[in-house]
Amino acid sequence: MIQENRPPVSLFQEVRDMNLFLAIFFFVLGVAGLVLGSNAGVFAGLSLFSMQIIKLMKASKIGLIIIAIAGLAGIVFFAAKKEWLLLFIFIVLHSYNYWLYMNLQEKKEEDLHN
Repeated sequence: MIQENRPPVSLFQEVRDMNLFLAIFFFVLGVAGLVLGSNAGVFAGLSLFSMQIIKLMKASKIGLIIIAIAGLAGIVFFAAKKEWLLLFIFIVLHSYNYWLYMNLQEKKEEDLHN
C-alpha cells in the first residue's frame, strides 16, 4: 500500500473551501430561482450568496459590487412580482449584509493603521 505524503490542510483552508462551496451553491439557487420564478429560491439564494461573498472577499470592492448586483436583482424580482413583504425583508437582509461589509472594511482600515 502506497501512502502519499501530503501536508496537512489547515482549518482556515477548510473553512474557506466550505465558504466557496456554499457561495457557489447559493448562487446557483438564486439564479435558478430567478429563472424559474421561485420566491424562496431568489430570497434564500441571493441573501445567503451575499453573506458568503462577504466572508470570502473580506471587504474588497469587487465583493461590494457583487453584493449590490445580487441585491438589485432580488429587489427587481420581488418588486416585479409585487411581493412586498418579501421585498421588505430582502432589503433588511441586504442592509445587514452591507453593514457587515462596512464593519469588515473599518476593521481592515484599523489593521492597516496599527
